[in-house]
Amino acid sequence: MNIFFIQLILSLIFSTSYNNAVNHTDVISYHIHISNIDFEQKTMAAHTSIVFRHYSTQAGKPEFSLIGYQIDSCFLDGERIRIQHRNDSLIFDLPENNAAKKWQLDVFYQGSPVSDKYWGGFFIENDIAYNYGVGMAAEPPVFGRAWFPSHDVFTDRAAFYFTMDVSQGFVAVANGTLQSVLPKNQKMCYKYTIKDSIPCYLASIAIGKFDVLQKQLISIRGNLPFEAFFPQGDKPLAEKTFTNMQAGFSAYEKLFGPYVWDRVGYVATPFHGGAMEHATNIAYSRACHVYGCESTIYHELSHHWFGNLVTCATEKDMWLNEGWASYCEYLYFEKVFGAERAQQHLAKLAHTALKMAPVNDGAYIALNNPNHDQTYGTNIYKKGALMVHNLRSVMGDSLFFSTIQAYLSHFAFKSVTIEQLKQYFQEKSEQNLENYFSNWIYQTGYPNFLLHNTVSLKQKTGYQLSIQISQQLLARENYAQSVPIPVIILDEKLQEHSHTIICSGKNTHFTVNLPFEPKLVIADPYNSICDAQFSYKRQLRTGDFWQNDDIYIKLFAHKVSRDSLPIYITYHFTAPNDSLNQNKLYTEFWRFSIPDDFNQQISVQFLMVPQFKYRKLYYRANPNEKWLKLQNECTTKDMEFKVGNIRSGEYVFGDM
Repeated sequence: MNIFFIQLILSLIFSTSYNNAVNHTDVISYHIHISNIDFEQKTMAAHTSIVFRHYSTQAGKPEFSLIGYQIDSCFLDGERIRIQHRNDSLIFDLPENNAAKKWQLDVFYQGSPVSDKYWGGFFIENDIAYNYGVGMAAEPPVFGRAWFPSHDVFTDRAAFYFTMDVSQGFVAVANGTLQSVLPKNQKMCYKYTIKDSIPCYLASIAIGKFDVLQKQLISIRGNLPFEAFFPQGDKPLAEKTFTNMQAGFSAYEKLFGPYVWDRVGYVATPFHGGAMEHATNIAYSRACHVYGCESTIYHELSHHWFGNLVTCATEKDMWLNEGWASYCEYLYFEKVFGAERAQQHLAKLAHTALKMAPVNDGAYIALNNPNHDQTYGTNIYKKGALMVHNLRSVMGDSLFFSTIQAYLSHFAFKSVTIEQLKQYFQEKSEQNLENYFSNWIYQTGYPNFLLHNTVSLKQKTGYQLSIQISQQLLARENYAQSVPIPVIILDEKLQEHSHTIICSGKNTHFTVNLPFEPKLVIADPYNSICDAQFSYKRQLRTGDFWQNDDIYIKLFAHKVSRDSLPIYITYHFTAPNDSLNQNKLYTEFWRFSIPDDFNQQISVQFLMVPQFKYRKLYYRANPNEKWLKLQNECTTKDMEFKVGNIRSGEYVFGDM
């Protein structure tokens, strides 16, 4: 038997034992005492006291994990015991099986902290020691075991007490609230307590030469302390970073319900990128002070509802943590800055999800079943955010947010699966969400809804408008069912009138009677449903210029006969409907919708980036017409294809 198979069998044996222990061990509290940090040797000495219950010796011995440290001694209820430190696990016997009994395990250990090979762990760098509680490559990815002996799973929550002995000139911060700072043997002893239970991966400390920004936030529950710790000298930059904290915090409380924790806390670290939502002690990169990371700051704050208060039960359920927190970035911009700023952020989420997910994660995946290496991937974060947006659209704002508040209250300080969220949302809202979960959570890829055809007929009392919406598929096999697609119809005064079409299958037909002549019809111009496209609306005046590098265009309004004229642009991440020429067209295309009878001149430059393998531009007014090759030649200097006056219809690069 070769080494690979031996390692595989040992791994399976360890995994079975670990999972048994996971289901039968309940930690009540951890007291982590950091007695020394040696910044020159990059080592730590500590003692952790664990109070726990174990419910069945038949299910396996109680088992805790600790990576890399040397164990000096262990005590069980004050009696010294022998303990096995094998495969990063601490294994020991209990003298009796008594489910009601509380045990106390004390572990004294020292050594060099461990970091994950990809992201997270415990770090001692120059004059700062800190942790990021997730190991993205680790299995499981919860990573408390990188710095203290822990029952390291998403589902076990405990109270935490921290004691940190630090040298003069250093400041220590941890989860919860500061209980005391007292001199101790030529050091200073900091004590913190977090009264609300958290999983091990949300526990954190930071020890460094910090300044602090302190203020009071106005909360539903009364005044709440806010503290941000950062390297000395960074205060002006930190103040700028947290300028909108009150506005963002208030927006989240209004949407999700009261913030239940005792403090809002952040600590700046030299970590190379990302941030970590440790409860009341968010770790973020100091680089935010220089480059800005507004979305990150409020992403991590929102985890105090989605992730910290209600936690995903397994890494397969990570959408409940990271997809929802990523959508909260959008909600922050929407509630603090307004719809236009929020749409800009939604565009970033969509373009990253649609362009980068198959590159970064290897595929478009279903959100309910990621592989381990996709747990913290682009699909879970970015597609996950878009799918929360779709749920909001399906349910409507009032029902969506009231159900969220009830869900967060019902499952507070518990772990939840995607199936539990689905069941609760259906029961609480009294809505059937089977189609939603089937369309967006359980399937890979995306549908793409296109306005395929419209026909307007004059009637005695108005007009009859017939609309056909077709559905294309991107990296999926099944058509979406019962998807509400808003359709906007413009009248003679260019006022918008909204109708919703419930789309299922390859083609959906809809007829509506109108008291006016329709001048323009657009499908979902405000991205109510996030599918394999993204739409923009610009209100253009004479002389206006607009450039969007995400969709590779520049617009110039040379002449607009009105005060302003709306133009709607949709960028599709699928090839246009064309069975005859599908192999000769680029796999993405533009659709422009413009009121064409107002004597305007709007030119467009298509930026032909390297991924456009075809160098000819084609146009058609609607999907039922043949493609027309446009004769303008691209300029080789800047690789731009210029169209002197844009028309309503579809544009695509190809070679036919």
